[in-house]
Amino acid sequence: MHSAAPQQNSDRITELDALRGLAALSVVLFHFSENNKNLLNWDFRFGVTGVDIFFMISGFVIFLTIQKIKRWQDFAVFRFARLYPSFWCCMLVTTIFILVYEPENLNSTQFFANATMLPAYFSEKDLDGSYWTLLVEINFYLWILAVYRIGTLKRIEVIGLAFIILIILFHGFSEHYTGFYKIVADKIQLVNHFPLFYSGILFYQFYKGQKTVRNRIFMLFSLLASFYLHSKGGKSFYYISAIEHYFILAFYHVVFILFINGKLRFLSKWPLIQLGYMTGLAYVMSLIAYQILK
Repeated sequence: MHSAAPQQNSDRITELDALRGLAALSVVLFHFSENNKNLLNWDFRFGVTGVDIFFMISGFVIFLTIQKIKRWQDFAVFRFARLYPSFWCCMLVTTIFILVYEPENLNSTQFFANATMLPAYFSEKDLDGSYWTLLVEINFYLWILAVYRIGTLKRIEVIGLAFIILIILFHGFSEHYTGFYKIVADKIQLVNHFPLFYSGILFYQFYKGQKTVRNRIFMLFSLLASFYLHSKGGKSFYYISAIEHYFILAFYHVVFILFINGKLRFLSKWPLIQLGYMTGLAYVMSLIAYQILK
């Protein structure tokens, strides 16, 4: 693999913004078609996997970001500013629709628990089912921040691999601790999706020229681990078969290989880049459409 040269005069990587925009569109189309299946006579069920490439992009970008900070507080403030304002806008839209159409399904405890983006920690449900990915993202932020805080960021490949092995063992022996398993799987949903973030981290290493045999073996193991987790807590399990998911996950890894080799520059078009910049706003608009049409 030959890494693409870092883009000049910008902290952003436009191909990733374009991929993020395409992933957002696929998720929007999935929700729209699923909730209008009878009207449309078809559904874009494969769009449910758009979150998988979001997680890979997040692993790549967050690892890039955390290497640039000097204090862990800077990382926390940056992520707060990036996520919470957009999320609170989404919450406001959702709350308005619930108050208009289903006021009996909302209470103040649920509202404030959701405002933290961690309602599962307060034993409350998400205001909207599509918010589930946010807990996974925050779990990952806390994980990588812990790696940073203990000073082992330079060994993140080995630490990530060890974490994946622990995750596989955790799922594999779940019948021996069913109560504990349910609590962890619900509260720390990163254990259901971590290999995708880890693949993003490894692709960043490839992007920066660390194309070692070891990292390639780790990447293959990460992909196989993501196959294993198909039925262990993600949403794709309910819409597509295991084989279909395997092919799509492999395809997303191929897409990243093309990206780090500079083969996706054709995606760097203004509409896709802008959509990638404004995924929060795009999500608010899609949520409005979803609430109206469901």
